[in-house]
Amino acid sequence: MASSLVRRFKLSLATAALALFGTSFAAAAAERMYVYIVRPGDTASFLLHRSGLVPIYRKGGYLRKLKKLNPSIHDMDLIYPGQRIYFSDEFVGPALGGGVIAVTPENEIRFLSSEESEGAPSEHLLEGEDAQEEAAERAEAPAPVPPPADSAGSKSRKTLSLGVGATYLAFAQNGSGIRNLEYASVGSPSFSLQGEIEWAGGYGIVGAAGFYPGELRSRNSTLLNKEFLWETKSFELTARLGRRYADPGRLRARLGIQHHRLPYLQFPLLATAVIRSSGVYNATIGLDYQRKLSEDWLAEGLIRYQALLQQSAPGGQFKLEDRFAFDGSIGLKRRFANRLAIGAYWYGQWLEFDYSGENAAIGLVDVGASRFFFSNIELRLCYDF
Repeated sequence: MASSLVRRFKLSLATAALALFGTSFAAAAAERMYVYIVRPGDTASFLLHRSGLVPIYRKGGYLRKLKKLNPSIHDMDLIYPGQRIYFSDEFVGPALGGGVIAVTPENEIRFLSSEESEGAPSEHLLEGEDAQEEAAERAEAPAPVPPPADSAGSKSRKTLSLGVGATYLAFAQNGSGIRNLEYASVGSPSFSLQGEIEWAGGYGIVGAAGFYPGELRSRNSTLLNKEFLWETKSFELTARLGRRYADPGRLRARLGIQHHRLPYLQFPLLATAVIRSSGVYNATIGLDYQRKLSEDWLAEGLIRYQALLQQSAPGGQFKLEDRFAFDGSIGLKRRFANRLAIGAYWYGQWLEFDYSGENAAIGLVDVGASRFFFSNIELRLCYDF
């Protein structure tokens, strides 16, 4: 009798599990997925607005729901022609009901033209609180407007960042005889400014400037001036590599020019030294990589090799020849508003040159090597246009 009850219990349990599984499977099967092929000038927010899906930007809005359906897309408003975006029934149903889209037998979404459709979704699709919420959102912000036809492919992303921090700076000028001088200091504040633009095709430009203070000290020579400012300015062209839309990261190649204003020591007298500055133009080639860690966190890194193009100094008395030069950075930033982010970054430079300098006043010729290094830590405020 007991064994019969156990068998009946097991049979009932198996039946319940099978029914539950069947219900879940049916629900999953009912949730079909649809694909939209991105056209030039599209953004996710514009597609949602055109479909009449609101709210768009709020915490529980359709833009975040769409991001969950497409986790591989790094930025929902920086999408590319030919890219695939997936939608569920939750998105497609209201748009179909409003006569805004059509769906092919292959579940591909196509927006209807004005001749094919009566226009935007009508208000009767939304009732009560939903209608009030839609009206409130449309009142708060203007509707996204698609770019004109002649500029449909010019969608771009622009970023401006300002950094403030502190710098460890080391300088060595090791030359003939007793002219072996090494200095290191920590200076603040340092400043950096960077702007970049990237077009939908994956190509872009980056411009940056940095100002890093330092101070020289010597136990062997009297310095007539001690403080100096290492200045860097750069301009580069960028190109996204791979174009892998499924990759949450972004790898880019960079090619450009970087200008440095570097210190060097001149000896008007045997026991004294004066800090002069030398302008250096370097060709740069490198890679940068960004990876989105979550909805709000982004990590990025940069590495560049530099080669001397041109150098100038007052009176041509100090000449440099290239030995080795590179720079790099790594950072982590967090978005705390729709377009604002703040991050912590490390940036460093290492430059080595052979040099020759002549002081006609005392007949001294100095030949040797110069080494420049700085390590900068800063906070950056970033704004996306």
